[in-house]
Amino acid sequence: MSTLEIPRRNRADLMNMAELAISDAIAVTETVGADPRLTDAVVLLGAARDSVADFVDAVPTRRRVVIEDAPPKATKIVQLSAARDAMEGAAIALAAAAASLEPINEPVGGRRPDNMAVEVRSMRRNLAEMKTSVQRQIDKVFNNG
Repeated sequence: MSTLEIPRRNRADLMNMAELAISDAIAVTETVGADPRLTDAVVLLGAARDSVADFVDAVPTRRRVVIEDAPPKATKIVQLSAARDAMEGAAIALAAAAASLEPINEPVGGRRPDNMAVEVRSMRRNLAEMKTSVQRQIDKVFNNG
């Protein structure tokens, strides 16, 4: 094989039916969504396709793929990071809403405009405190596991 020749296993026009079926399964799995379990499935399917290609290409090695359960610490960090990201999104939305408030001279919904500004500041402070709390939890899980 020359240095410019593409290996048979990487050319769809030269793959056998099993390799094509596994490639189709990978493509369908990738459309399902984003999740670590789906990533595991795609990795395992890729390893299966490579094993079939090894057989077809008469490669004498055997592959071993090991997928381990994520440790509880890693799962907790992912959950806390998602919570932190959600709070950051809420803080951004709140800031945009606060910026859009125009000075009003009449009470709105029974509240005076200056009270609304105080409420917005209070909500911002609460969100900042929650974000800090979640970050502390992430740090605690990561460092003390």
